[in-house]
Amino acid sequence: MELLLFKTLLAYFALGAIITQIVNQNQLETIRRKNWLKYFTYFLIVNIVFLSILMRPNYFSYVASIIIFFGGLELLKNLKYHKNKIQSTVILLVFIFFAFCFFLFSRLSVPIIFYTYFLVTIFDGFSQLFGQLLGKTKLIPSISPNKTVEGLLGGALVTVLTSVLIRSVLELSVYQSLVVGIGAVIFSFLGDLLASYGKRKLGIKDYSRWLPGHGGFLDRFDSFILAGFFALLLARYVGI
Repeated sequence: MELLLFKTLLAYFALGAIITQIVNQNQLETIRRKNWLKYFTYFLIVNIVFLSILMRPNYFSYVASIIIFFGGLELLKNLKYHKNKIQSTVILLVFIFFAFCFFLFSRLSVPIIFYTYFLVTIFDGFSQLFGQLLGKTKLIPSISPNKTVEGLLGGALVTVLTSVLIRSVLELSVYQSLVVGIGAVIFSFLGDLLASYGKRKLGIKDYSRWLPGHGGFLDRFDSFILAGFFALLLARYVGI
């Protein structure tokens, strides 16, 4: 089942490439190159993470540890120059808490990890694509100037529908898959906002330039870390 869904995800990426090409038609050459760089970097990252999940259970724990390690380095590098020590301490403690929960999430069963990352990937990808195609209404410009209401709604709709379609991975009912899908959207979005809010407080545009076309490990995996926290809560207290 996981391999079939992985192939489905590749089909989603093919659709994403078509939409990216449509979006790029009226853009400057520099913007087109930036969009394609971001697309292919994201494609590579997603494939590495999914392969680590599917190969052996422990492999993803290593990938999660790498994400936490480099995310922590990014944060420490930027906090070093931040003058408000109270804010710095709060930001660091929040990161440590969610990083620890993310590592615990990485020790869950393969189907739960796969399901979670599948939904996060769909939400991240399609919210951005819908935002580029249809986005006009700014969502929270003071925190994240590029996010739009249209992007959020489009990404949320596709993600929740996808959760229902792939519910057999976790043997969920339609109702349960709706709840999980909505929860994944909410926590993915909160993770994105939290990372953006951190950047505003630190006065930076990107956490680092270690991932081409992206704002660093924290910027790339913020949604996954919070969605992982949500999945951990479900696994521990609901028993999915």
